[in-house]
Amino acid sequence: MKRAFLIMASAVLIAMIIAGCGSAPKDVVAKVGKEQITLKELDEVTAPMQARWKTLDEAIEGKKSALDNLIQQKLLVLGAYKEGLDKDSLLLSRVAANDERRKITALWEVEIAGKIEVTDQMVEELYQKRGTEYNAAHILVKEEALAKEIEAKAKAGEDFAKLAEAHSIDPGSAQKGGDLGWFTVGRMVKPFEDAVLALKDGEISAPVATNYGFHIIKRIGSRTRSQEPLEKAKETLRTTLERELQGAKSLEFVDNLFKNRGLTFDEKAVEIVVEKHKVANQNPEAPAPIVFDESEKALTVAKWDTGVWTIASLDSAINMRPAYQRQPLVSALDVENFIKGNLQGEFLIDEADKIGVVNSDQYKEMYKKELEELMSSTFQNQSIYGKAEVTDAEVQAYYAANPDSFMEPRTVVTIEVQLDKEADAQDIATKVKGGADILKFVEQKSLRTYTKNAGGVLEITDRRFPDLYAAVSAAKVGDIVGPVKDRTNRFSVMKVTEIREAAPMPLEKVSGRIQSTLRRTIRDKAMADFVESAKKEFGVKVFEKNIIASIDASLYQTEAAQPGQPAQPVQAE
Repeated sequence: MKRAFLIMASAVLIAMIIAGCGSAPKDVVAKVGKEQITLKELDEVTAPMQARWKTLDEAIEGKKSALDNLIQQKLLVLGAYKEGLDKDSLLLSRVAANDERRKITALWEVEIAGKIEVTDQMVEELYQKRGTEYNAAHILVKEEALAKEIEAKAKAGEDFAKLAEAHSIDPGSAQKGGDLGWFTVGRMVKPFEDAVLALKDGEISAPVATNYGFHIIKRIGSRTRSQEPLEKAKETLRTTLERELQGAKSLEFVDNLFKNRGLTFDEKAVEIVVEKHKVANQNPEAPAPIVFDESEKALTVAKWDTGVWTIASLDSAINMRPAYQRQPLVSALDVENFIKGNLQGEFLIDEADKIGVVNSDQYKEMYKKELEELMSSTFQNQSIYGKAEVTDAEVQAYYAANPDSFMEPRTVVTIEVQLDKEADAQDIATKVKGGADILKFVEQKSLRTYTKNAGGVLEITDRRFPDLYAAVSAAKVGDIVGPVKDRTNRFSVMKVTEIREAAPMPLEKVSGRIQSTLRRTIRDKAMADFVESAKKEFGVKVFEKNIIASIDASLYQTEAAQPGQPAQPVQAE
């Protein structure tokens, strides 16, 4: 579980029963009741922290602290089960509300991620491919017919860069003549990448279809590149391959899903939609309303085995989106992609039901995890924190016992003129000291806009404006101070109008803050008491040697090396 809860003191871990090295599998770091916490779970939690650990001691303590949190989470779940929250109708209904999302995720796990295998040979082959990088330019358009026209012109010798500037809808490369710069295998979508690899330097491709549109690609050049050793790059390359294969298989799976459902598009209806959108968007800055007559609305634009979309359905789906999300459908590809995007979720859920994904281990694990997260948070808030109430008497007692914590700081109230140039500020300071009204300069010159409407009044404390406070702290009412350079490199001229000495804040102003502090203290104690009690009730074992063995000691040092001496690594007992 990845939900973060209140961090327990390290004493909790020390107080646990430490098992011998041989009493648990090497991949288990703790047992909580009948539940195990694996090294994989611990490593997933600590992965983002590892860059901060400078010594072996820090690494060990970091993993122990993270394990404390995992143990606490397990204990909260066990406590929730004991109270029967797994049968709570409200929690069950909240989990049920996520059923469609869970089905789609489980379908992906079963049909995509679960069927991907990356071998060492595949990693090595990608490593070899990554030894070359490519420079290519492309022209991206929405319509295949236009793509073919541009291809013919480019292959007939017309300037590729000028064609890109004139036609490409890729805003990032069009003004660069379509140039995409240098890239390696794995950086572009697969059809695009395959086309680049198939070309020779200087060659131009036929139109290549992707979800973005149709690309005409020119391979400009290729060159070798240096890489880190294969052993160091292996895991990164493996992750890249997994992501790439999963992406490709996802697209293939969805495309097959549309084909198997018999999804087809009516060319005439699609053409009507495209023409209406083109006319309406002739001025992209102020697009006109798109209006279909009744006969057009009734036309079927797409159909599949169990349903149809009319132009009316399409128009309604567009208008349900916020205005800033409505993209004009100015090509057949735009129309098809929009409809597919709207149908995809429905088709995936139907497929998940068809194969019975709710019976898969992946779905069951997701359901269990979501339910237990709700159970533990509910148990924590109701059964552990539910009685963490703070009385008025406790607030008053805390206020009285900590007077220095609730002081209004010494404040120097000024009328300030802020300027960019020191010479201008000096000129105004001279005039104000000579009797000129500073308010006139506030209205005419001051750059601090949020004080202008308040007559230039600026309340200065050592915390909010330390540079200005240092200059006015010894001033008296009526003094003119400045120019003073502040942290924004601007210059202030100030007239002191009032000095408020430090004074206690009234209780009503700080009572909310005190309540939060006291409530947090009560909750911390309640959680600590629960953990101690739950440890005894359910039983906790920590396999500390497995934690230490999982850390590569050669990466760390225990203390800073003295000048002229190498750092000494620690040997685990």
